[in-house]
Amino acid sequence: SETRVKKLLIVKAAKSTLSDQNATVRKAALHFIRTLLSSGRVENCAAWDLVAYVFSEFSVSTSKLGVEEESTIQTLCTDILQCLDTSVNGMTQVSWPRLLGSVVTAQYTGTLKPLCRCLRELAEKRQQEGEAAAASTTVDR
Repeated sequence: SETRVKKLLIVKAAKSTLSDQNATVRKAALHFIRTLLSSGRVENCAAWDLVAYVFSEFSVSTSKLGVEEESTIQTLCTDILQCLDTSVNGMTQVSWPRLLGSVVTAQYTGTLKPLCRCLRELAEKRQQEGEAAAASTTVDR
């Protein structure tokens, strides 16, 4: 029971910190979350909450913060999601609905397979074009 009380106090403190809209606190919380998620020691349900927080921080727009601060926070969120280990148990339940909602609305989820194929092909084409342009620039010098 002593451990339970300590856990409840930790959760209360964490919720208080995560609700703080100060840019410095938000960035510190996101750095901490990145460290926790990369450690691989986060329980499934906790990983769910952490990833949900990252998604919510990415979309938060606070008029009190400057554009540069919001951009920094969004970049940090993107970095965390970029490094996210999708093989962690329970991560599918967390990230899948969020990722789908970011790409298309629920009514169009049936179009995701062809949409993703097209996006992949377009990304590969742009990458090849970029590599070709870089190679021709090198040759021209």
